[in-house]
Order: sequence, then C-alpha cells, then structure tokens
Amino acid sequence: MGIKLYKNKSRKLTILILFLVFQINRYAIAIDKGNTLNLIDGEKEYIKTRGTITAATIDGAAPLHYINSKGDKKGIAISILEYIGDISGLDFECKFYKTIDEVFKSKPDIIIGVSPEYAPPNLILSNSYLEASTILFIRAGLNPSELEDKIYAGIEGGTLPEGVKRENAIEYPARIDTLEAVENGHAHYGYGNEYSITFYNIQNSFKNIVTVPMGKQTRRYSFGFLKEDPILLSIINKSIDSIDEKQMESFILEMATSIERKITPSMVFQTYGSIIIGLILLIMAILSWGIIINIKHKKTVILQNKILVEKTEKDGLTGIYNTNTAKDLIKDRLYEKDALTKDALIILDCDGFKNVNDTHGHLAGDRSLKYIAKILKTTFRDTDIVGRIGGDEFCIYMKDISLTDYVYDKCKQVMGLMGKIDEDFQLTLSIGVKIINGHGEFKEIFYQADQAMYESKRKGGGYITIRS
Repeated sequence: MGIKLYKNKSRKLTILILFLVFQINRYAIAIDKGNTLNLIDGEKEYIKTRGTITAATIDGAAPLHYINSKGDKKGIAISILEYIGDISGLDFECKFYKTIDEVFKSKPDIIIGVSPEYAPPNLILSNSYLEASTILFIRAGLNPSELEDKIYAGIEGGTLPEGVKRENAIEYPARIDTLEAVENGHAHYGYGNEYSITFYNIQNSFKNIVTVPMGKQTRRYSFGFLKEDPILLSIINKSIDSIDEKQMESFILEMATSIERKITPSMVFQTYGSIIIGLILLIMAILSWGIIINIKHKKTVILQNKILVEKTEKDGLTGIYNTNTAKDLIKDRLYEKDALTKDALIILDCDGFKNVNDTHGHLAGDRSLKYIAKILKTTFRDTDIVGRIGGDEFCIYMKDISLTDYVYDKCKQVMGLMGKIDEDFQLTLSIGVKIINGHGEFKEIFYQADQAMYESKRKGGGYITIRS
C-alpha cells in the first residue's frame, strides 16, 4: 500500500515538472520570436505579465470565423490569431456569439473580423489582416441593375450599404442566414466577401443564387478594441505586418480544404461512393487553385482598378480632379467637417484666356492649363482638393487653415508663378476666396467664392478677393 502511494506521488511530481518545463520553454520561444517582431522592452514585459486576452466574434461567418460541425472554432481570422499568439507569446481565448450586439455586450478585449468601412466610430482598429473583394448575390432571374425596390438581406447590427432603404431591408443573425433567405425567396439580394460567398455556395450548392463580382469594391478586416490598449495594439499590428504572402496563402488554403459539404456519409457511400468523393476533392482542388491564382494576380487587378478609378475621377488634360469628383469630395468634407475647423474654397479663372487660344492656338492654351494645374498641385498641400471645374476655371478647397493670411499668401504664390507660363504671352488670374467657418451648404459656399472671383474680374483681373 505504501509503495503504491509512493508511485502515485512520484507520477504526479513528474507530470508537474514536465508542465513547468513546457511553460518555461514556451515563454523562452515566445521571447525569441518577439525579438523578430522588434518588440520594445515595455511590450515584452506586457506579454510576460498579461493574462488571457478574450477575443469575441459571431458564428456563421465562414470561412473568416465560424464553428464547424464538430464544435471546433475555425476560420482564416482564427488561424491568424493563433499565429499572432505563437509569434508574440500572447494567450488568446476565442468566444463566439449569435449576434453582433451580444459580442459588444460581452465587453471582450478584442473583436474579431471588424470591417473598417462599417465599424462604429468609437472602435479602435488594428491594421487590416485580410482584404477581400465584395460579391453581390441575387435571386436567379433578377437584373442586378434593378434592385432599388427589392428586399435586401443584411446582418443584424451591421450598417446598410449606400442606397438601401431601411424599409426594404431584413436583418439576419449571420451571413449563411442571408444567403439562405435569398435562396428560399424571403429576400432578393445581399452583399458579402468573396471568401464567405464561395465557401457557403460550395457547402450548400445553392440553386437559386447568382453571384456578381463588384469590381473595385474591397472589404478589409481588422481586430477591434472597445477601449484603448496601445501596447496590445502595437504588438498585434507588428504581428500582422509580419505575415507575408506565403503565410497568408497557407491560411486561405487551410480554409479551402476544410469546407464541409452538407451531405451525410450514408448518402455518399451507399448512393455514389467514390465518385462523389472524387468530385468533392476535384472541386476543392479547383477552389484552392483559383484562390492561389487570385492571390498572385491581386496586385495586377488592384493596379488596373486604380487606373480605371483615375480615369473616371481625373481631368483628362490636366490630371487633377474633374468637376464631378471635386464637387463630391468638397461636399463630403463639408458634411464631415468639425464646426470649429476653418476651411477655405478658392475659385480662380484665367484672364484673357480666349485671346491665347485665338492668337497662339489651342495647343498653347492646353499647355497653359497643364502648367496652371501643375503649379496648383505643387503650391497647395496634399490634403487640399484641387480640381478643374470649367474650361479655364479651377478650384482649390483648403482644409483646416489657421489664418486667412495663409490662404492669401498661397494665392499670391500662385499668381507669382504665372509669370513663367510662356515666353510668348502672359496670363493673369482672377481669384475669389470664401472662408468657411462652421458648417455650410455647398451651393451657397460655391456661389460666394464664385462672386468673389467675378469681383476680382471687375477690378481688371489679377486680383484676389476674399469673403469671410
């Protein structure tokens, strides 16, 4: 009896020693990996003393984050979080909830899978760990361009896309529920990221859903913080930045090979046997290949989209914003502008430009317009909005100006550079400025700046008129 008791105590002591050795070794590995992240001493100490970090999200957002049929927590974001834990030494506990509201009420340390485009304004976000193209899924037979009065399937707690009316929207707990609603005819359409739509489409073999890529629209995904934790945010950002393209491919491929189709084993083996298994493997292989090709060509697509965007937003001759884009950007600024911030709208027009075209030809006129656009871009800040709003008329919207004199000095600088426009002729500018205090309507502000410019014209040109 005494010998047996001794053996039990010896076994427990051995297990305890092995556990302590494992923990010490795990911490040493984490410190060594932390060095590869260029962690500062404060961050290393934080990792050493920080307890378990709770990470919360909703179920049903495969393959980004979901619980599979075995009850395992899976997804690209979960793999990334495990990677961050391995490389930094942080310890994470993932918790899943049914709705977004339940996630926020649980008050976790971080929230998984937050899209910056739809995040609440008070939420602090990490760097994006994943980008995915937006996919429109619609009921088969519907025209994608005629969805204005159709029923939109969205996720509870999410933000409605632009143009979708609240009375035409039905909210569901998770992405899979929105797809099933469209499949079953309870809703007409919805939006989702390329990975989720592909995952659920393959898993469920939807027959009544058609998917339409949305081109340049991209969704990004980050970790969200309900309260400030700058050290944890810094460690997570450094870990995210350390993920290279090859590592990200492995996360996505892991997702692609873990899709569970909704068929029972008896159906597979009794009805079709190895044929269906072969087809499943083939589909998974095709999906994996497609994802790899998509990743390799993503940079090319992004570049092409950028070129297309520039063609639609920029003036073809001068390369600065065209009329519509400039006005839209200014309207957006006026809408989001802080009431205590002072801005300025500048409108300038060439004096005697028609004479240049008539005397020296349109090529000389085009060179003049290009030169004016160039000096405007170099004189004003990158944050200012510079656009061509007419034949020889330009506008500049200056954000967050400290003094009116600063605006005046910038206008004088532009007028001084006009002397170098061409050896054969000279051009002057008539400039009107409207100082914007607080909020205001675009039409009224534009009218005030335009009238100020015409006042400069009436003085003979080459003048700057400022209205407060």
